[in-house]
Amino acid sequence: MGTQVYEDPLTTKLGKYSDKSDIYSFGITLLELITGRKPLDNGTDIVTWANLRIKKALNGKYANFVDSKLRSFDDEQMHRMVSCINSCLNQPPNSRPTMEKIRLILEGKSPLEELYGHEGLQLSMIYKESQNVLDWKKRMKIAIGSARGLEYLHEQCNPKIIHLDIKPNNIILDHNFEPKISDFGLSTFFTDDDSDISESYIRGTQVYMDPAAFQSEKYSDKSDVYSFGITLLELITGRKPIHKGVTIVTWVLDGKYMDFVDSRLQSFDYEEMHRMIFCANSCINQSPKSRPSMKKIFLAFEGLLPLEVLWDEKNNYLLERATNEGDPLEFEQEIFL
Repeated sequence: MGTQVYEDPLTTKLGKYSDKSDIYSFGITLLELITGRKPLDNGTDIVTWANLRIKKALNGKYANFVDSKLRSFDDEQMHRMVSCINSCLNQPPNSRPTMEKIRLILEGKSPLEELYGHEGLQLSMIYKESQNVLDWKKRMKIAIGSARGLEYLHEQCNPKIIHLDIKPNNIILDHNFEPKISDFGLSTFFTDDDSDISESYIRGTQVYMDPAAFQSEKYSDKSDVYSFGITLLELITGRKPIHKGVTIVTWVLDGKYMDFVDSRLQSFDYEEMHRMIFCANSCINQSPKSRPSMKKIFLAFEGLLPLEVLWDEKNNYLLERATNEGDPLEFEQEIFL
């Protein structure tokens, strides 16, 4: 056992150590170099402190992040170092870069994209403003792979891990468009004895946050399921989560289904589209306890589980932001009538 604050919480909990455990520790050392902070300060560890600020730092906003005693520094070098820190700390072990990659990036000899797989593409390229149009086969592959990744975190890790910030920006695609879930800055462990976790400080990206969990401040693996449903809607429609001030959930539940499926898709498999829409609806339009598990969603995608199993007729509900007209199942049905 190493010094606790430097230990990778994922590998420590699982009891599976590797060279990627050292990479996590190295990320904390880089944090200390940049910030001038101690690993523990007033009871707050440096990783928790940094994850509240690192996204602004990645965008070049270094105030309240970089050590104020540093009178000057090279912006490009600082950006490379902050990017390396984020990759060391906020990716699962198997997605972290090697020390060789980190060295080459810090020396300016490799592009930052090397930190995030082969091409470092984010699923956010799905949006209609992007010149890159993902065909249906790739979208289905991304949905199934992401479901498999979340199923692993929820079902196979012990204790289970809930991510709490699932969204396209946190799904990285390699050169074969295989998805990897990234940015574990808000993730937390969830034991079998827990029905939910009460946290007042958790703040994911608002439009992807489960409104029921946000109001009650009780989060669970079903919070990730809701966020995954929003991501599926984006894969289907090609819409941004907020467009002209309207969230994608409000747009769907308002019943305006013209051009529901991304018009840039030249073709798609109707049965697969049916499954994806049903899965999205089951994730979003049910109470947390009635939502399907990620394992059930993955099996439904694979065609190994009847879609009806995903829907709890006894406990379904409409979100408060939705209109009160009609059955929430109708949005899935009307598209194919």
